[in-house]
This record gives sequence, structure tokens and C-alpha cells, in this order.
Amino acid sequence: MRVDLTRPQLTPGSLSLFFSHSQLVNEQADGNMSNLTASALRDPAMRRSQATEVAYPLKLGEVHYVRGQLNPANFQGSRDSRSATFTLTNAITYPRAFHQRSWKPTLNKVAQRLRDECQKSHAYLLAGATRQKRGKEVWAPPRGKGRTAVPQTLWIAFCCANGVSGATVGYPQSTGKLALAGMDLGPYDTRELSVHELEGVLAQTTGRHSIRLFDGGCTQLSGNEN
Repeated sequence: MRVDLTRPQLTPGSLSLFFSHSQLVNEQADGNMSNLTASALRDPAMRRSQATEVAYPLKLGEVHYVRGQLNPANFQGSRDSRSATFTLTNAITYPRAFHQRSWKPTLNKVAQRLRDECQKSHAYLLAGATRQKRGKEVWAPPRGKGRTAVPQTLWIAFCCANGVSGATVGYPQSTGKLALAGMDLGPYDTRELSVHELEGVLAQTTGRHSIRLFDGGCTQLSGNEN
């Protein structure tokens, strides 16, 4: 996998960097990304389908929030691939302090592992978020359509065709504690774990019996070098 570590890190927050998915507004539209023009931001259908209503950086109480990415642009190996990550459907809202103290260093470490340990083999990357329980969400902005919720957890997992794999989960909340599969996460904590352990965490947080992120638990992918 080619990981671009020389490209400057994304500074979360600027809405002008992001594009929308036209097909979420109109099923007959093509699959190309669309610019977030002033008229598009006023479109009720756009506001219902994607988080357009937030101006960043955003302060709620004493916490400053920014817009980041689930699938990081810096993990992509080409300009087109990096551009494709700047969509509202790939955007995530979390505290600025979480990004600076925890998540940005975590992503840098994962990127370094991909380059050093996956070497020239294919790499498969998954990233996602889990939501807070209903009624406990932190919404940005607090009311209205076109808003977004701060996730309960962020996670990222990778599997290389040479058999190397790993995962990390983060708790992007400014207060409280989260007990997950035998571990406790405090405000802005991140924790490295195996892909199998992350699957257990995701099963617990989503209320499912089991979750499989990679087919064959990464072992089948390890044979797909060709």
C-alpha cells in the first residue's frame, strides 16, 4: 500500500474543502461529487441528507469541535483518491483537543505501520464510528436539520496481504468513561488492539452477536497478493 506521509496533514474544520454526494439528494444524479455552493447549502433536500449545517470550528459549552475524516486523505496514494475523501459522508465531528492530542498521532502511527510492516504488499483499510445511545448524543449544532452527532467511538483497522494487521479505537468525548470489552476509555483516550478485539468492541457497542471486519479474519486476504 502506498501511504503519502509527505503530504501536509489535513487541518479539520473548513467546509469549503468538502464536497457533497449528489445522489443522496437526487437518485437520478450522476456519481460525481458536487461543490457546496451557497444555494446547495440552502437546499432542504441537501440538508436532510448530509451534515451541511455546521460552521467550524464550533464551540459547544467549553469544547471546541472540528470536522475531520473517517478515511484519512493522507492514507491515499494518489491525488484522485485523496480528493475523493473530502466528502460530507466521510466527515466526522469531534473535539479539537481529541484530534490534536490523540487521533492525529494515532493516524500517523498507523500510517507508519502500513509503510514499514505492510511493505509492498496490498493493504486493506477500514474506518468507522459508533453512535452514542439515543438521548445521550452531542449534536452539532444542537438543533435543526443538516446537523451531525459526535460519535461515541472512532476506530480504524488494517489488514495487509503479508498477514500483518492491527486496529485502534478512540473515545472522542470530553467527559465520562466508556467500558469496552474489559478496558476503560477516558476522555480523548485511544487504545491499540487486535482486529479480533476490535470486532468484539464493535459487537458490544452496536448490540450485535458478532462482527467480522475482514473476510476470514484477515487470513484469507493474506493469500491475495496477485
